[in-house]
Amino acid sequence: MLCKQKHDIMSDLKKKLSSDIYTDEKCLAGKAEHKRDYDIITETDLIILNKFVSAPLILFNYEKIAFMNTNCSLLFGYNDFDMQKPMKTKQFFVDDKFINEIEKIFDDDERVELSDTYIMTTELEKIFVSLECKIVLYKSQKFIFAHLYDMTEKLATQFKLIKASIVRDLMLDISQSIIKIEDIKQVYQLILENAIKALEKAKIGTIFIKKDDVYKVAAHVGFSEEIINFQLSPQQTFLYRATNGKMDSIANITDLMSLNKISDNYYPIKTSVGEHFIKSCITAPININGEVYGMINIDSLETNAFDDDDIKCMEFMKNSIEIAISNFLQYEERIFLANRDSLTKLYNRVYIEEKFEKFKEEALKDNSSFYMVIFDIDNLKHINDKYGHSEGDIVILKIVEELKNLISENDILARIGGDEFLGIFHDKDVDALFNKIKNSLININKTTEINNYNISCSFSFGMSSFGEDGHEFKELFKKADERMYSIKSHRENLDNMC
Repeated sequence: MLCKQKHDIMSDLKKKLSSDIYTDEKCLAGKAEHKRDYDIITETDLIILNKFVSAPLILFNYEKIAFMNTNCSLLFGYNDFDMQKPMKTKQFFVDDKFINEIEKIFDDDERVELSDTYIMTTELEKIFVSLECKIVLYKSQKFIFAHLYDMTEKLATQFKLIKASIVRDLMLDISQSIIKIEDIKQVYQLILENAIKALEKAKIGTIFIKKDDVYKVAAHVGFSEEIINFQLSPQQTFLYRATNGKMDSIANITDLMSLNKISDNYYPIKTSVGEHFIKSCITAPININGEVYGMINIDSLETNAFDDDDIKCMEFMKNSIEIAISNFLQYEERIFLANRDSLTKLYNRVYIEEKFEKFKEEALKDNSSFYMVIFDIDNLKHINDKYGHSEGDIVILKIVEELKNLISENDILARIGGDEFLGIFHDKDVDALFNKIKNSLININKTTEINNYNISCSFSFGMSSFGEDGHEFKELFKKADERMYSIKSHRENLDNMC
């Protein structure tokens, strides 16, 4: 009998809370209005629900919480809820947007459509919740009666999956971009920017690369350009200090004060937000071929900026970063060998012809010019035949060393044959360039002692001008070659000019 009574009570409550009832009334104007009949909830109903329903239930409006069952109370951080002492809604629902939604529901008499939100427990813990709810009457007032779903763990899992997906996409972007990048500094910069994007609280960072037993800044984000000249010994790095000199693992330094002991050891560096101390950091070694090649630092101006999830992200990124850099270095070495002459390490003809096309495109766009210069070592065949090829190679290297002094940042020099070299120069004044090359001839000793032989070192050259002498590689090369042989045949006149 008792079981049947309990079943009937619960059935009535279930029916009461799961139906929306409307009644039609005719207005004087003959129009039909729809007026909602709200279900009425009594204290007895609430006591029964608290006793028999384990799912978190709550009764509230935008001003107060009138009821929570036991499980909902526990969720909020209370052992029990006293219906005689209502609580303020804003004490727990702290999202202003959510409170505004509640007010709109009651003001406009709308059907209940509340977005997911979060509550703040008595322990100040944030719990994300979803609500399944309807409007009821309790003590002649409208309230929202809701079933709460704790979404915290589910959202955390979703967040981790989304974050992992973002990190994978960012690392994939690095892998795909490397094939389009020629300078490894661009690789470092791309790696750092993507690593900062992957960590929510990261704003600034650096990549240090080891050179000559010190670590130098190879890429930076959020710092002024003066950091480029910043360098550290291994013992001064965060990684060394955090790993007791091992530098073999990722370290999350939550408070650099605890690492440095005294504030003087902070590194005051100008950032995009002014002069501040770096107060926390995730630092990771970059290992290539079993050695510490460098390190990546993701910094914050706040303490305790990073958590265990950030460490896991860094672990994944570290592996991807090392693979990316290693692959680029191998690719760079293959490209270097493919584009360079093995003896002089100058570019080869294939490469300089490719660069010519880029120079041509820029010159046409800017309505500018450049000069092609052919250099030919004098009597190299005679030197090889008389003294030997090893001595001939020394002559080549001596002349190449002098020719390199002619090259500015935007110029290029290549070896295009056994005794021939080709340069592309962006000098503004052709006469100044001509005189600069003549002075190189003066700098080369006319007779050099090589392996106890007195060997004469000299070269001839010819020049052509882009635009004036043509626009294609073959045209300029032919013109410069003709002028070079003209100078060779009248070498005495050039020597007098020198």
